[in-house]
Formats: sequence, structure tokens, C-alpha cells
Amino acid sequence: MTATACLMSKMTCLHVIKYHDNRLTDYFHSFMITIEQVDSNTIQEYTDFVHVCPESHLNHSQEWMKVLESSFSWRPKYLLARNNGVIEGVLPLFLISLPIMGRKLFSLPMSLAHSRALLALSEEVKNALVQELIKLGKELKASLIEIRTNHLDAAFQHQGFLESTPFIYPVVSLFDLETNKHMMSKGHKAAINFATKNRVEVRTSTSKEDLQKFYAILQDSYHSFGTPLFSRTYLENMMLHLKKESGSHLLCVEKDDEMIGGGLFLRYKSTFMYKYGACKKDTLYLRPFQALVWRGIELGLELGCNSLDLGASTADNDGLLLFKKHFGAELNNGYHYVYGKGSARHNSISYAQRYKLPIAMWKRLPRWVVDQLGPAVVSWMA
Repeated sequence: MTATACLMSKMTCLHVIKYHDNRLTDYFHSFMITIEQVDSNTIQEYTDFVHVCPESHLNHSQEWMKVLESSFSWRPKYLLARNNGVIEGVLPLFLISLPIMGRKLFSLPMSLAHSRALLALSEEVKNALVQELIKLGKELKASLIEIRTNHLDAAFQHQGFLESTPFIYPVVSLFDLETNKHMMSKGHKAAINFATKNRVEVRTSTSKEDLQKFYAILQDSYHSFGTPLFSRTYLENMMLHLKKESGSHLLCVEKDDEMIGGGLFLRYKSTFMYKYGACKKDTLYLRPFQALVWRGIELGLELGCNSLDLGASTADNDGLLLFKKHFGAELNNGYHYVYGKGSARHNSISYAQRYKLPIAMWKRLPRWVVDQLGPAVVSWMA
């Protein structure tokens, strides 16, 4: 039996025990757990585990590691757990280091998708990974450890991590065009019809020129919201590295052959993700966002996906959450765990309170300043 087949068999057994017996057998209590960092010699083993793990996400993949490593000055510190020599858990990590700001370890940076950070086949393996994470943070002199996940995880709580729920993850289940259209609100259906009547079209593109136009629209949109923006290189690397099952799809929203908006969608396994999107402010009356998301639903169905992740929204952003919910999205809690110096203060302030003043200041800065500073700020905030 191959290592992958053995792993899949073990996963199946574990799920059967969890659902039908609600306890682990003596076999799973015979642990000899070792933790190591993923390197060039073990990256394929890591990839094989992630591929067969049912709860894995694009954020765990080797392709995503390449995207982030080539886009930011971050160092991957991925952890891999073995039980009796067989991989039974992984935790993707990046060391983020900036002058003045210091160092922090972050799991699933640039991830605002409905996915968990830590993958493990047992609580024992999960606890071992969290303990090693804390140890690694001390060795690297990281002042803060941040974990962004969709899963309420006692392993982090037991080790002293502080928990908050600043994000909500809206996810649309994909069935067929008729069913998904029926799931939408009357307002969204009317908006899509209005956009169509006004000659708003959405097309797929792979050209660098369209990506540049889309990035320019993102720059305007992010500045108006007071939000720092990443570099264009990050988008280019997604288009470059995410292929095959981890596909990237640039959708361009056009009116009379002029791009008025767009969205970057990603696919991993059976999940389609709305990663980034923006439309020109003076064209919002044409309902380009509704047309964009509906085309995303259509494309997700064409690709055989069973869900569309609309990306995280802050828990206090009622308007955006309602917009996404009207596509038939189910709202899921997102969890944020922090550990280290300043974690208590970091966790006690709500997301809205923490960034209210910086957002107001960012809006007032000249465009050329935010274009220069944005990528550096994003590099720390992740």
C-alpha cells in the first residue's frame, strides 16, 4: 500500500470512528509524534497530504506558498507532524518581518476565505503542532503569532491564544443555474436584468493589459475605502502560479467595450473563490457587481464546483454582508487567534475600532503616497 493510500485509509477510519463511535480507538492513542519544518526534501509529502485531506484549501497548497513567497518578503515556516513516521498534520506559516514593526508568525496570510489553518487527523497531533508553533515563535523572536481560521479550535485556546470573531465568511452553495437564481433575492435578480439591458457584459481574460486595468480600478476603490492595497506583482503571481485545479480566472466587467470593473476568482478542488473585485464608482448605477458575481456563479457551475466563497467581510459591515447574503450565501463565523506580546490589547479592540482612525487618515493621503506605502502596509497586516 502506498503512503497516500495508507493516509486516505487512515482518514476514512478516523471519520468513521468520529461519526459512528464518537471516540478514538486504542490505535489512535499509540502516538509517537514528531514535528519538522517542510523543506525541499519533504515538500512533496506535504503536498500529497494536503491533496487528499478533505478539509484542505488553496491556502494550504504548494502553489499558494509560491504565490506568497514570490510576492512578499515573507519566509515560509510550514510545520509537518508525523505519527509513527506517517504525516498526520500540517500547519502553513509565514514569518513576517518589517523594520520598526518587528516579527510575527502568521498562518494563512492574505486569506479571507472560508478555510481552516491547521489540518490534523487527531487532537493529539493538533496539540503537538500548536505547542511547536509557540516554541518556533520564541526561537524566531516573533512578538506575535496570528492564526486566521474558520474553525473554533480548543487547541489554540488551551495554549493561551486569545480568540475573537472579527470576520464573517459568506458561502454560496452551487447547484444549477435555475436553483441558484431562485436562491437570490428579487432585488439581485432585477439588478442583473438591469445590467444586461444596459449592455453590461462580463468576459474572461488572461491578458496582462486587462490585469493592469483591473489593478488600476482596484487602486481607486481601495483608496476610497481607506484600505492599503498590495502590489500588482501579487495579482500577476496568482495568474502565473495558480493553474490546473488551482486555477485563476480574471473576469472583466465591460460597458460598450470599456472595462468598468472586474474580479479575480480562484478555484481549488470543488471550491470557487471570489478573491478580489472592484468597479468604477461612477458606474455602480449599472449594477456591475451583481453582474460580476452572477457570472462567477455561472463559471463555478461550469467548472464543476459545489460552492462559491464570496470572501470575508468584517462582522460589523452589515451592508456588504446583506449584499452577499442576497445571493443565497450562508454566513459562517471566522476566528482569529493571537498569542504573544500585546495580544491582549490586540484582541480587546474590535476590528472597527482598531482601524477607524487609520482608515480616515489613509483616505486623506494623496494618491501617490498610498500607492507607494500600500504594499508595505499590506506586507505587515497580511
